[in-house]
Amino acid sequence: MVRALVHLCRRWPAVIGLVSLLFAGSASAFPFAPLRMGGTPFEGTADGEASALWYNPAALVLSKDIRFSLFGNARLMRGEIDRESICPSTGAPGACGGATGFAPQSVQRDYVTGLGAAVFAINDSVSLAFGVVTPWLSCPTGASCPNANRPPSSYLGASESFTTIYYSLAAALRISSKLVVGGGISIVDATARMSFDRDTALDGGSATTATAGHENPNYAARVSASGDGGRFWESRVGSLPKPSGVATTLGFLIQPTPRLVFGASWQRVFATSPVFTSASPLGATVTAPPAAGDPCHGPCTGGDAILYSLPDVWQTGGRFIIYPDKLELEASARVITYGGYSRTDPTQLGVVVQLAGAPVSQAKTPASLPMDLGLQPEFAAEVGLRWQARPSLRIGGSLVLASSAVDSARVSATAFDGNKIDGMLGAQWQPVRWLRLVAAYGLTWMMPVTGNGQDPQATVRCVDSQYSVDACADTVAGRGLPSNAGTYSALIHHVTLGAEFQIDIHR
Repeated sequence: MVRALVHLCRRWPAVIGLVSLLFAGSASAFPFAPLRMGGTPFEGTADGEASALWYNPAALVLSKDIRFSLFGNARLMRGEIDRESICPSTGAPGACGGATGFAPQSVQRDYVTGLGAAVFAINDSVSLAFGVVTPWLSCPTGASCPNANRPPSSYLGASESFTTIYYSLAAALRISSKLVVGGGISIVDATARMSFDRDTALDGGSATTATAGHENPNYAARVSASGDGGRFWESRVGSLPKPSGVATTLGFLIQPTPRLVFGASWQRVFATSPVFTSASPLGATVTAPPAAGDPCHGPCTGGDAILYSLPDVWQTGGRFIIYPDKLELEASARVITYGGYSRTDPTQLGVVVQLAGAPVSQAKTPASLPMDLGLQPEFAAEVGLRWQARPSLRIGGSLVLASSAVDSARVSATAFDGNKIDGMLGAQWQPVRWLRLVAAYGLTWMMPVTGNGQDPQATVRCVDSQYSVDACADTVAGRGLPSNAGTYSALIHHVTLGAEFQIDIHR
């Protein structure tokens, strides 16, 4: 046992790296939460699955054994961005002489994620659990994200990767036969990478755009930023992340009748600064546009910080046993408050990229680049059935309806989201007493969204006014970017495989 623990410690960085890439994320660029955290139709605020670490710690008491769980999820998103033509003289969409047209841009993101957790039922009244979870994940490093070339939407996002890793500990305590309370705490580490183009012609106001036009490749500067929370311990064994924040989850479970279980939870992330920050002293590069020459004799390198906010999550749901040991009905709802506490703070409505060093002093890039993503509260509702077909086989299916986390006017390559309909079928098979295998498939349809909320003329007016406060309001808020007008749509396939090893403490 001691040798095994020593071996695990030596391999700790590899273990964390594997598990941290194994939790389901949504098919989007900004870190939106997936519709199902564990990737199966058997989870929720009133279910004692390993994903109760996220849904509702109180539900952990429903597990009557010791369980080690590992789930892997393949997410395959096939989408399209069909930008409208723009007038080079204004950058606005519409018909005009010499309009710049764009071919439809396919968006493909394929990656494998998952969940690793251990649940210990101490007795009928107390349960403990720990695990590694990445609930806010968009596109892990190395996955097939939007390409780094210059697709039509590159001014609003060429490639992005947002990941937050939760190192979680949770407990559940039964207060009475009908009431259970639970809580969890997670050390959170954030990493983020962004790459996009800037139309530097806008920096010169109408004097420059009159000759250069809008979205002229000769005036496109590629901006790349990356960062994380840092490291607080390093040795030859490896390193552990420095926390970017702490997440807390509180929940309760009520069982008013033997056939009905109801649960609810609330989660909040407390950042170590006013907002969530992924930073690096040398994480930024800016490649100046051809029109600006080569100020750094190659890409200009400097420091950066990517600022954004993670929302509160409110979840509730219940299970009703229709036929004991045969059929049950599940229903749940959740609210995620993207941009829900401030309608003026750019870090709550979107992302702010801050730069320092050569990208600012030599490449003449602004030190602060806000991007208003139009974030707004998202609402989701789920209903499902679970059928115990055999003592060893359980089959489930569920349907989810979810609203968009993005104001439709501001949907873009980075804020790629819309109203969604999702269906999933899954099965749990227990071939032997100590092993349970899980498989599920789901399909999400993101309904087509038409965006048209960015106005590059706002930046032109700001420059022409000598940067007056009133004229620059939209630019300061991140709404003076090149046009996002167009149609955005996607289909997302989900395939989940999992295994759980169980030790029944009652035997």
